[in-house]
Amino acid sequence: MENKKILIISLYGNNNYGNKLQNYSLQEVLKSYNYDVHTLISSEDQIPYSYSDAMKISFGKYIKFLLKKIMSIFRNIIPQKSNVIENERISNIKKFDKLIKKSEIRIDHNNYEKINNNYNYIVFGSDQVWNPNYITNYSLFLGRKISKDKKFSYAASLGVEKLEDKYKKLYKTLLYGFNEEYISVREDRGAEIINDLNGFNVEVVLDPTMLLDKSDWLKLAKEPSIKPKKEYILTYILGTQSDSRRKIIDGIANKNNYEVINMMDKSNIEIYNSGVEEFLWYIANANLILADSFHAGVFSILFEKEFYIINREENLSYSMNSRFDTLLVKFNLEDRFVYKVEDIDLERKIDYASINKILEEERKKSFEFLDKIIKN
Repeated sequence: MENKKILIISLYGNNNYGNKLQNYSLQEVLKSYNYDVHTLISSEDQIPYSYSDAMKISFGKYIKFLLKKIMSIFRNIIPQKSNVIENERISNIKKFDKLIKKSEIRIDHNNYEKINNNYNYIVFGSDQVWNPNYITNYSLFLGRKISKDKKFSYAASLGVEKLEDKYKKLYKTLLYGFNEEYISVREDRGAEIINDLNGFNVEVVLDPTMLLDKSDWLKLAKEPSIKPKKEYILTYILGTQSDSRRKIIDGIANKNNYEVINMMDKSNIEIYNSGVEEFLWYIANANLILADSFHAGVFSILFEKEFYIINREENLSYSMNSRFDTLLVKFNLEDRFVYKVEDIDLERKIDYASINKILEEERKKSFEFLDKIIKN
């Protein structure tokens, strides 16, 4: 290898702000070690199903995936207004890819050797790269064919409270392919799950977005073409939102003379189709942020904003709240998670002087983890 190179293997999606931001930030942090950093394009429609145990587990997902692809083809043949809007949103979010350097290697059954030969290190992370509900190719995302001395994880998230029995043998086997000291995760619960499986004591580190300074992110923020007319509440609710919740949020806004900017409102195309840079601007300039998104919480902290994380209303078969637990407990912000919007109290203010001290210390620990691997 002529140049020192690192490959990032992460979930790759074009409709999620946090996904792009964590990818970019991990890239920038690794570049600070004087490495050329690439990201593997690993969307599910490109990934082969090469590992038999994973294939058995994923068969149901594979069928759903095929049906999804067929429906996508039909939607493209018969375009609908909603599809046009969604495609524009995806296109705007994808524009951020210009800042993320891609690997020329594409995944097939024979390219794992290329990955090993072309990169000094392969890092798995961040985001929910180890969430069994989000991935189908466990062989790839858990590094089965990657050299043990080259691979590590940074802030990898399992994203679940517990690992179902059907996944345990597979995860245990594949995680034994890592050096114990080279694994870091994003949530305390993820560390506990791995310890239960393998007996590994792995580190819990910051999401990579928190390793960059507020000033770094403000440089990227872009003012939207249509700005709010007055001070505003920003809502970024990815789950379903009932009429009763919306009415309560509108009531909070009216009481405080705030406008409501709802980033998931498809009837407001200009806002719904915002790119990543506009997303940063909306958070940086909001008076209050209400969200069920992990990265909305992260950037609220980075931009020193008043915010609340709202529990999702729909009943999922699995809980993803462990990521919020770790984030909020780490910064003594447990009261910022509410199950009901009626529990929001605007009189309680966040003490960012103490939080920034915690952030500085946690950044130090996270960089020490990377130093241990890359500098040595």
